[in-house]
Amino acid sequence: MWKGTGKRSGRATIEYIIIMPVVIACVMAVIMVFECLYQQSAIQALADSTAEGLSMIWGHNPIKEEEIASGAFSRESYDNRQLYWQILPANSDEKRSTARDWVEKQLESIGLLKEVKDRNAEVSVSYHHGFPTSKIVVNITAYYVLPGAAALKFIGLGDVLTIRCRAEAPVYDQKEMINVSDYVIQKVMESKAGEFLKKIASPLKKALKMLK
Repeated sequence: MWKGTGKRSGRATIEYIIIMPVVIACVMAVIMVFECLYQQSAIQALADSTAEGLSMIWGHNPIKEEEIASGAFSRESYDNRQLYWQILPANSDEKRSTARDWVEKQLESIGLLKEVKDRNAEVSVSYHHGFPTSKIVVNITAYYVLPGAAALKFIGLGDVLTIRCRAEAPVYDQKEMINVSDYVIQKVMESKAGEFLKKIASPLKKALKMLK
């Protein structure tokens, strides 16, 4: 009886020795995957919030970092609103630089993974003019050390995780659209084209008066 029990105990011990490393490896792999997914979702959320915030205050000069997060201008910066900024862009480089600096600061404390020391994150912010709406585009590329990097490198796999995120936000500025339309109409009417349009519209005005 004791002899049979010893054999079963010995077989169970061997099975544990074989199975436990596999179970531990699977658990660690799941944790690593969730850490990577969390890091990507955190950076994507940062890109989305940055694009949305910038789309609300892009018409201001200069823009402030604290306003990017909220997407609303403060009372102190109310006078920073530019006129005709959509057709007469000014200091766009400074705005992009301020936005890039803000994103880079946020990346320093976001997520759970460690950044690669010799590879800085790449951030680009751009304004794309369009009709009827323009848009702000934010691109973020960040490099992180994978959990268990030493083991991955030992078996011939890469030890660096590259995360790329992109976000777009349309720029809706009704007041500025009215200003731009008024500006364009004024310039057209002051040109020779305006005189030509007046001549074409003259018979129409007479016809409308007759209908009255």
